[in-house]
Amino acid sequence: MNDSSSTDENSGFRVDPTPITLEAFFEDHHYSNKDNVYDDNKETVLNPKRAFVSEAQIADMETSFEICFPKKLRALYLQQNGGYVSTLVTPLVENPSLIKDEDWLMPFGGYEDLRTLEQLETFYESATHYADPEEELEDFPIGCKRMIVIAQWYRHTLFLDYRNSDEPRIGFTDFDSFEDLQNSYWESQAHWWDDFDTFFAQLRRSENL
Repeated sequence: MNDSSSTDENSGFRVDPTPITLEAFFEDHHYSNKDNVYDDNKETVLNPKRAFVSEAQIADMETSFEICFPKKLRALYLQQNGGYVSTLVTPLVENPSLIKDEDWLMPFGGYEDLRTLEQLETFYESATHYADPEEELEDFPIGCKRMIVIAQWYRHTLFLDYRNSDEPRIGFTDFDSFEDLQNSYWESQAHWWDDFDTFFAQLRRSENL
């Protein structure tokens, strides 16, 4: 990545070139892991029973999907049960500028969070929230029961793609950009990473100054 010290004084966008670590991935717990009660500071209170999950709970979810999660994703869930990641970005171009937002993609969307374990679902399940699979087939990509949504903002979707392998590649796209998801054209326009390790290694934290 381009670590040039030159800056544009009019730019309000900056990317920290420091690689993200497992420990620095989350910036807060997921909102759904907090009780709808308030402490003396008028803030919602974390519920430890929801905020953390066990190996057994992760294994149960894997069994329900008939998949195995990538090791690094498992490690994130063992750290905490989903949550706010702030403005994590990944490069759209080779040697991206650290001050040009057009060189970067926000894979966790506007919500800026990793879904909790309980909120994970296949893309098929996600699509049924707004479309009928028998009458609106165009909203259901071929094999979408093997696509696991891990972050979503409207239909900007980050997902694990198990359609062709037990070791998933990682995909991101705005599914609203395509009229017929049965057509494989959307795949040629999506952003892809070979595996979760590759995706994670490219993550950086940005800020708007």
